[in-house]
Amino acid sequence: MGKWPLSLGAALLCGGVTLDASSAPEATGCVAVKSSAPFQGVGYGHLASVTNNCEKSVRCELWTDVDPQPHHVVDLEPKASTTVAFRRDSPSREFRVQVSCQFP
Repeated sequence: MGKWPLSLGAALLCGGVTLDASSAPEATGCVAVKSSAPFQGVGYGHLASVTNNCEKSVRCELWTDVDPQPHHVVDLEPKASTTVAFRRDSPSREFRVQVSCQFP
């Protein structure tokens, strides 16, 4: 099944995207990703919260423009969510999350 990388800050993955909804959870808007950069004493943490609002399980790969490797893989059951930590103590709070999801 297809994978569709998208750049986002805090977004529901459907705005302005035209894709085959049967092959990409992002296209249906049922996967949401929200980025955050909380200050952690010395610097900022780069975090992304992923929520699966789909009726089926999803597998998502996440990475950032600051840390393109490694890709973090999360498997989410329907209506589940998780948080991925990319970086700790960054001097910058600015980063963009990239995500690619598919139905397994």
